[in-house]
Amino acid sequence: MTDIPADVLDAVSGVSPEVAALRRPIAREQSQASFDALFSPIDDRVFPLAERWLIAAFATRLTATDRTAAFYALGARAATPEAAETVVDEA
Repeated sequence: MTDIPADVLDAVSGVSPEVAALRRPIAREQSQASFDALFSPIDDRVFPLAERWLIAAFATRLTATDRTAAFYALGARAATPEAAETVVDEA
């Protein structure tokens, strides 16, 4: 997925910029760093990036908001389209 926003949490939450600005800078940095560690790994040979997107798409489809689920489904479709459709359908 090439269109990853600079702040994923703001993007998937759908909050207004005014509400997003209330988040502490350290919380913003740490949440983005967690996302980056999972989805921009230096080496993904042990746990391939496509599988990470598929797991996130499946989990968020079951537990998260529609915006969040759609974000991770989009990433999964970009990484592996056919497998993503199966995962999203099964969830």
